[in-house]
Amino acid sequence: SVAVLFALFVVIQFQYFFGGQANIHIDGFTYSEYARRGFGELIAVAFFSLLLILGFGAITKREAESQRKTFSGLSIGIVALVLVMLVSAYRRLVLYETVYGFSELRTYTHVFMIWLGALLVATVVLEILRRERMFALAALVAALGFAATLPILNVDAFIVKQNVARAVDGNLTFDNSPSRGASDPVDADQLDISYFTELSSDALPPLVASFRADSTPASVRDALGAALACLRYQLDANADTDWRSYHFSRWNGMKLLEELRPELNGYFIQKDEENWGTSVITPLGEKYDCVRGIYWD
Repeated sequence: SVAVLFALFVVIQFQYFFGGQANIHIDGFTYSEYARRGFGELIAVAFFSLLLILGFGAITKREAESQRKTFSGLSIGIVALVLVMLVSAYRRLVLYETVYGFSELRTYTHVFMIWLGALLVATVVLEILRRERMFALAALVAALGFAATLPILNVDAFIVKQNVARAVDGNLTFDNSPSRGASDPVDADQLDISYFTELSSDALPPLVASFRADSTPASVRDALGAALACLRYQLDANADTDWRSYHFSRWNGMKLLEELRPELNGYFIQKDEENWGTSVITPLGEKYDCVRGIYWD
């Protein structure tokens, strides 16, 4: 009955699952709402589905071969339907990232869904091989894989590379887009340089490399220089760092920023004493806020 219910749900909601951009414009979702709802639905369904399969697998009697095949077939069917929802949630997240770029939370969610998909596939394989008791090991491997992927990926450096590539390719929406809601990030048509200043020092090497790259358009390079100028200002303001907080990534970042000083001479820091903020004026005459991520014409 659960398998039939899931199948009917997927059929009825297929347009909602895979409508993509159409759901944004027709159904009135914001990109963030569409992605968050997909992820929430996926987690709830995956958790209870696996709990149901493991629970019934532990308490039901399957003495005849036909009973074992029926149980395995229904279990595999349920997991397959959950995988359909996983693909839908993944596509929604990718749509959100395409429009507004990557953030730490979106990257964690992105990686998590890949490993959740691997766990669901492993569940199907174990069911076919009748090694259901190895599910705990599969879950442990998926959890360790997720935890290990993040430092290997180097999340902050990954965010910079992806968002700069997005800006260079021109995958941007405009401020007056009706599809952006209150919960979506502002200034989607601009590279959010202030978000770069909130990342760890792991983000500095790709940020500097993109700034120096000949293939980077002048407008993008101008914005990247603003982020680096803000970081250099923050470094100067907090030069007395306790030795106990030393690590190689920070030392390397400080070294890169020091090397960049001559290249950032055209960027000027402007203090706003009234609002306790700072902004940077770029060589192209643009003004960026170093703290709140506001772009000013």
